[in-house]
Amino acid sequence: LFLCENETIHGCQYHELPKFDSIINDQTSNILSKKIDFKNQAVIFASTQKNLGVAGLTLMIIRKDFLEISKKNQNNMSPILNYYHLHKENSMINTPNTFAIYTANLVLDWIIEKGGVDFFEKYHSKKSILLYDAIDSSVIYENLVQKKNRSVMNVTFSCKNKKLNPLFLEQAEKQNLLFLKGHRSLGGMRASLYNAVPLEGVKSLINFMKEFESKHS
Repeated sequence: LFLCENETIHGCQYHELPKFDSIINDQTSNILSKKIDFKNQAVIFASTQKNLGVAGLTLMIIRKDFLEISKKNQNNMSPILNYYHLHKENSMINTPNTFAIYTANLVLDWIIEKGGVDFFEKYHSKKSILLYDAIDSSVIYENLVQKKNRSVMNVTFSCKNKKLNPLFLEQAEKQNLLFLKGHRSLGGMRASLYNAVPLEGVKSLINFMKEFESKHS
């Protein structure tokens, strides 16, 4: 089964993975935000630009028996697309993105310094609970994702009166609350709470949301 554990457009997340023997899991948007249960996961991959550095690098975690499947099929595809061949060559089939690797190493040092994945799992829970509570307790905002499926990483919301969304974004930017515009296919607002986003930033957003609500409710 292939799945994306955390979907960033609508703000949905698997908080418990389906029961399959071999899951191929895209963790690009939530890697290093919580502990990983490796049971039943054959491949975990994550591009690094969300929680692990800059674009241009992908982290791969591959189960040994899945590498054997790749080994049997290595003659049927380009070597650069074959997991076994990448593993055999220590990910050095071509010149790697050294800057992205260096940056990822700095980020990993920072994560360890902060307290590791244990720290960030609790940190994200605190940030997301505060923001979802602010949305749920308001009279002008809404989040359309079922509570059990809400993303801890990407909190989407909009004004019930959709005409207010552009004004919200315009005034938020004047308060240095940036990049809150929702995905073009959905609209509204989206607050991404990746590892580098501090709790203080979430609190600033909530304060602005309350101020905006007081003027437009």
